[in-house]
Amino acid sequence: CEAGMPFLDSAVKYNTERYLPYRAFMKCMFQRNYRDAIADLNAAKQMDSIAYVMDHPFDFYLSLCYLQLNDLNRADYFIKKCINDRREKYGTALDHNLHFFYEGIIQLEKENYTEAIKSFDVALKIYPRFSDAKYYKAECYLALKERDNALSLLKEALADIESNYTIAEDNVIHELIPYQIKDRWV
Repeated sequence: CEAGMPFLDSAVKYNTERYLPYRAFMKCMFQRNYRDAIADLNAAKQMDSIAYVMDHPFDFYLSLCYLQLNDLNRADYFIKKCINDRREKYGTALDHNLHFFYEGIIQLEKENYTEAIKSFDVALKIYPRFSDAKYYKAECYLALKERDNALSLLKEALADIESNYTIAEDNVIHELIPYQIKDRWV
């Protein structure tokens, strides 16, 4: 990624509208350069407030960046905006499991375990064998001292991860994304 970034910077220089969102994505997901990704995402939003990059709206990536910077209130704001904007446009039929997964992660980090479980439940309704959501939902149950529920979910999560049911984004073959558990168990 580092070797290719000067070429992407050049592409942004000559065609900002086309390449700035992709550079923001690369900074967020591959470089883990969250502050610069936020700057690029905000600039891209000025050009197109509802645009997507790599199948997700800009607000999804803003939420991830703020989550990684431990600014949980901003992360929460942007993931909720992402979910609500998508539902306003498409209803619930096109809900994305990752949006609810990260909403759950944010609530988990805020120690709002019951709210996190609700978000993980939506993600699991969309993707029933989502090992990562089961793992973090089990963490919530542990925090709530519901050990039987936690153990049951951890067993399911382990079976699912062994069958490679994890985050199903195109780029996870190159780079684990934040909070992906695959590297913890495999």
